[in-house]
Amino acid sequence: MTGTATVAPEGVTEAINRAAVEARAASEPTWLRERRLHAWQVYEATPMPTTALEQWRYTDLRKTLKLDALTLGSVEARPDDISSYPAALRQSMNEDRAAAGHLVLIDGTVVHTDIQPELASKGVVLTSLRAAVESHPELVEKYLATEAVPAEEGKFAALNAALWSDGIFLYVPKGVHLDLPVRVTRWVSEAGAAFFTRTLIVAEPTSQVSYVDEILPTTSLRRRSLRQPSRSSHAMVRRCNTWPCSEWVEGPSIRPSSAPWPTVTRRSIRSM
Repeated sequence: MTGTATVAPEGVTEAINRAAVEARAASEPTWLRERRLHAWQVYEATPMPTTALEQWRYTDLRKTLKLDALTLGSVEARPDDISSYPAALRQSMNEDRAAAGHLVLIDGTVVHTDIQPELASKGVVLTSLRAAVESHPELVEKYLATEAVPAEEGKFAALNAALWSDGIFLYVPKGVHLDLPVRVTRWVSEAGAAFFTRTLIVAEPTSQVSYVDEILPTTSLRRRSLRQPSRSSHAMVRRCNTWPCSEWVEGPSIRPSSAPWPTVTRRSIRSM
């Protein structure tokens, strides 16, 4: 009698699998664990994007992304100590322009946040998404991977919702205007590893916020996006004045051999 080999769903690898999702969810609230596992089910059931899809027509993932060769980036707490950061990242932080607040991620983990004291006194919150799960559970549970970028958005939206490790949470109360942008700086240095981060901005009615997100390449490396090749570091600017503002995913951010390869999905949701 001949046995039939079991074929793993497309995109399931030695590193990217249900066990990895369960490990990420091990110490999290029940609602978040269930949301991760639902996203994983969607990921398994969704085919890999092809050039037949309009948004991927110029990108053949079979040539640019080898999931089997990837490991999951390590998730570990880092000290908020600028002297321990890579030299190019320290230089960027020292040269940073004026901002309402700053947030820095190294290899998918938030290592630094600050916000202008007067904005904090008005209720503005800028923190890591992982911390916000505990400090602002009512907002995170309501909006994370639900209305703006649900797992059903696509293969990589589902993967991010299942495996995100950290990210950005920004809350702006009703009527509060941030005259200067919030600036986020990312550094990806671990070759061959995938990092999954997520951004959730909740801006109440009549509030206003500008958001600048920059990914710094390591020295002499060319940064590319899966959707739009580039030879420079990436800056993404968004102005928000809707309620709630938006959510987007920035993962996987990958350095297969020499450069980070992020995919980014952004959505805003509006209410009249």
